[in-house]
Amino acid sequence: FYDLLVALTARLTGIAPVELIFRFYPGLFSILLGVGTYLLSKYLFNKWYIAFASLFFVYFGGSFGYIVEWLRQKTLGGESAFWANQPVSMNLNPPFAVSLVLTIASVLVFFLFSKRKNFATGIVLVILVGALIEFKVYAGLIILFSLGLVSVIKLITRRDLSYLKVFIPSLLLSLLVYLPNNSGSQNLVVFSPFWLVDSMVEFTDRVGWAKLAQAKAAYLSGGVWPKYVLAQALSLAIFIVGNLGTRIIALLALPGLIKKKLWQEDSYLFLGIVITASFVPTLLFIQKGNPWNSIQFIYYFLYFLALFAGLGVVILLKLLPRAVSMTVVVSIILATSISSFSTFRSAFQGAPSRLTNGE
Repeated sequence: FYDLLVALTARLTGIAPVELIFRFYPGLFSILLGVGTYLLSKYLFNKWYIAFASLFFVYFGGSFGYIVEWLRQKTLGGESAFWANQPVSMNLNPPFAVSLVLTIASVLVFFLFSKRKNFATGIVLVILVGALIEFKVYAGLIILFSLGLVSVIKLITRRDLSYLKVFIPSLLLSLLVYLPNNSGSQNLVVFSPFWLVDSMVEFTDRVGWAKLAQAKAAYLSGGVWPKYVLAQALSLAIFIVGNLGTRIIALLALPGLIKKKLWQEDSYLFLGIVITASFVPTLLFIQKGNPWNSIQFIYYFLYFLALFAGLGVVILLKLLPRAVSMTVVVSIILATSISSFSTFRSAFQGAPSRLTNGE
């Protein structure tokens, strides 16, 4: 649908597609990302300063890949050393960029629907959720699954049919727009637990920790299960912390929200399922022919953790003495920005794929 969006805009406005693809839509998606994030954060936390902190992590959050790159080559880089691309590269993947904006819109409209279940809000939710899969299949699956699970939970616990009434039309619309254009695509998904985690440790163009990879292989072949489980747990921890970077501070915010609101408010239940559904498939599935492509599930997980990282910073500052607070804030800003800065800087050093004059 992104391609159709560009084509239709070009036809209606007369603006050249190259201008739309490289100038107009990247700018629009970036602005809408900020507006959507601010609205979402204000709804969740009800504080403007938390919303601004969330915006910082959403735009500038990055992995700890620069640490891997510095240890290996004494240069700053390594944005995708743990497999996931980061927000600075969002517009390199326009279908993802538009799907993230639409995902935020879907969550916001779900929040509205959970407060007042009227027909107009339900129709908007059905259109957003139903069409999302044809902008980006990963986002469509995450939101559809989350809406479906909420529908089942509310049907069982409260005999509430309202969510089911929007889930079924959303599912039907998704099938209507997806199946005619993507027949046979269901065969692309392969169940391969921990492939991305294992390959991150093994591949030299990622983390490439040879000793850990060899240890895991030895423990597995020798049936030394306790040591294998510990080594795999270490690999998973590296995968999570490495990809999150300083956004790991969001973990300070999640326990309290889960304890207080996850089962009390439908909106928090939905968001909790969305966050889980955007992480777990990354560990379980790969794509045939291009196995690492399934890492795109985690992009939405990184976004929502960036949202909660804003609250995490505020919680941390309240826990620390005032004299220490500014040092912590400056350290977080610097440590967060290194990854984005190194990637952004590389854009001015020549495209990563190009034809030279000689060629």
